[in-house]
Amino acid sequence: MEGYIVKSLEDILERIDRLNNLIKIHKNQAKPDTLAIDGYQRLKFQYSNQIKDLLHEFDIEVEIHGQIA
Repeated sequence: MEGYIVKSLEDILERIDRLNNLIKIHKNQAKPDTLAIDGYQRLKFQYSNQIKDLLHEFDIEVEIHGQIA
C-alpha cells in the first residue's frame, strides 16, 4: 500500500509542476488568460488536497493554504 501512496504522491507533484509551468506561461502573455489561470489554480488546489489525503495515510497532518477563484 505504501508504494501505491508514494507513486500517487509523485504523480500528483508532477501534475502540479506542469500546472505551475502553465500558470507561468499564461501570466507572462501580453494579455493573460485569466480564465485559464483560474482553472489551473483550482486544479492545483484540488491536487494539493489529494496530497493532504495521501499524507494522512502516513499519519502526517498538513494544512493547505490557497484560494479557489
